[in-house]
Amino acid sequence: MSGVVGGAGSKSGVIGKTEIDVENGTWTPAPNSGSFSSFSAEYSRIGRIVQIRCYCNCASSFNMSWFTGLPFTVATGQHTFFAIGYEYGSHSGSNFNNDNCTGWAYATGASDKITTGSWGWNTGWGGHVVCASNTVFMCSGVYSTDEP
Repeated sequence: MSGVVGGAGSKSGVIGKTEIDVENGTWTPAPNSGSFSSFSAEYSRIGRIVQIRCYCNCASSFNMSWFTGLPFTVATGQHTFFAIGYEYGSHSGSNFNNDNCTGWAYATGASDKITTGSWGWNTGWGGHVVCASNTVFMCSGVYSTDEP
């Protein structure tokens, strides 16, 4: 699908028409260890800018240092940061044994791999995301790609 920007108007600097490609779709996040029992992973691409989001349920307990599967590789020479969040642990009634964590992830150029890091109230800074069975992992961010 394409959109058209420009045309007649009072704004200066716009000459003629510029076509911008717009695409929406899904992608499959694949952790370096363990697996997701279910997930919803979508992207929107406008030109060479890609916005991703995913919501994943962990199938078992595992440490996730990175995951792959971005819909497009990150542009050569680019370093991009993403926001992540996850719940680690479990709860039963009013007895909570969990750690709601926020974190960061990054990707470097010419790759579809996102490396994770985290910070949690109980765990402090960590070098990876700790997924427990039936907990949730989320990620979103924007990056550019070299792919046409």
